[in-house]
Amino acid sequence: MIPAPHPLHNLVRDTIPIIFEDFIQPVTDSFHKFSDCDLEFFGSFVRCWQFSPHVNVKSFLRRIRRDAETPSRPPFYIDASRNMTIDNETFTFFRHVRELNISFASFAQYNSSVFSNLRGIHTLRAANNNRLTDEACTHLRGIQCLSIELCTSLTDHAFENFHGIKSLCMANLQTSSVTNQAFLQLRGIQKLDMSNCVQATITDDALRNIVGIRELDISNCNQFTDSAMTHIRGVDTIRMQNLTQITENGLRNICGARIIDIWGCNNANITKNFLRNCSHCEELVLVKTPIHVQRDDLNSMSQLFSNVMLLRVDDRFSDSETLAQIQECIEERGGKMMIE
Repeated sequence: MIPAPHPLHNLVRDTIPIIFEDFIQPVTDSFHKFSDCDLEFFGSFVRCWQFSPHVNVKSFLRRIRRDAETPSRPPFYIDASRNMTIDNETFTFFRHVRELNISFASFAQYNSSVFSNLRGIHTLRAANNNRLTDEACTHLRGIQCLSIELCTSLTDHAFENFHGIKSLCMANLQTSSVTNQAFLQLRGIQKLDMSNCVQATITDDALRNIVGIRELDISNCNQFTDSAMTHIRGVDTIRMQNLTQITENGLRNICGARIIDIWGCNNANITKNFLRNCSHCEELVLVKTPIHVQRDDLNSMSQLFSNVMLLRVDDRFSDSETLAQIQECIEERGGKMMIE
């Protein structure tokens, strides 16, 4: 059977859902001026919304969704960060949303029980949200991406619900109630930001549970030693600023990474020999490290400087003439060198 030709008059209408799939529509205080026709269009096609802090989220979503229980074409993404109008009922309009941002929205009027409306959510950003408790996290089982930065009321029990998670930001989670035990649930995780988690209850052994991780940020976690580094061999992206206990021996475990940031790792044991093994690195940050190279070293490091696309150093890295030569080598390939 020969298929009927595509009706030309439907062509534009049929492509609108694709056009608006990733379009984020800002919602400001003037939303009440939208006509019913505007809202009918928005409710049919726009799936990503970004609310200003004082916009009534519930009122707006009620107008475009009408029925909070209806899962047909629900919003894909809602950014209600810093919003002051969220209450318990608002969360019923968050059902079936794939990605939600309620960071820094703790002063709104809702309690932790409302997280039951988020069962099945894929991505949740709840930084500095004190309504996200251990009990609330029981409704987040199966979540793939989560930000709990500054959520210092959480304990190891919250992490029991994160089995299978792929991406977690727990930066600035400086609470002794989160320990090595929490990391038992993070096996298989691909991306972890635990920068500024400086508590003594997290030690080298914590990283034993994230073997195989691809992206890791442990900046300012100065409790970590060379022993921790043995657990992250094979990492693709590593950011570990200001880890003063790490020596060159520990750094050998991350030489194969594509992105390496050791800003402020100033242990005197770290030398230019570390760079000789970083030949596949594409982005390298060496600011405030003791590494110093001379012009005579360039031949032995030629492969590194031929591959790296972004190099950040300071004037201690080398003399001005050698820095200029390295910069020329990088920039002639379209890369960038920053001297700070």
